[in-house]
Amino acid sequence: MGQYRILIIGESAALRHHINYVLSQQRFMIIEASDIDTGFKTIQEEPVYLIIVDSLFPPSSAVNFLQRVRELPGYSTVPILLLRDEKDLLLEIEKLGIPPAASGRILSSDLDFYFLAKPFSSDGMNSIVKKIQQDSFLSSHYFSQPIA
Repeated sequence: MGQYRILIIGESAALRHHINYVLSQQRFMIIEASDIDTGFKTIQEEPVYLIIVDSLFPPSSAVNFLQRVRELPGYSTVPILLLRDEKDLLLEIEKLGIPPAASGRILSSDLDFYFLAKPFSSDGMNSIVKKIQQDSFLSSHYFSQPIA
């Protein structure tokens, strides 16, 4: 049986390794990238089922990042999980006109992403990834076929 590939993009090696440890316990195959450019190169070379992005950019750049990923062939519906400091996250969500929450999903005509406020627990990370799996499976069976 294949494993689901998850790409973690983040400047903090400690945070990437922590997420790697938490999710590898669920038998996901984790790929790490220390910056956006490396992350883009990675997803162009091999398919991933989820992209987790630590706050590598100012809040105003989040929409730009999401749009760039969505333009890549095969990535129009790949789930993206943004990790943000709670203060930045609340400001970003407020700008989008959406009521604040600790974690969840933003779905509009322009954007589709999940978010999780930092700091978060291992249980919080597992919970949001399970929600993403469930949403993806229910909407398109995206997680139903593991990569060989």
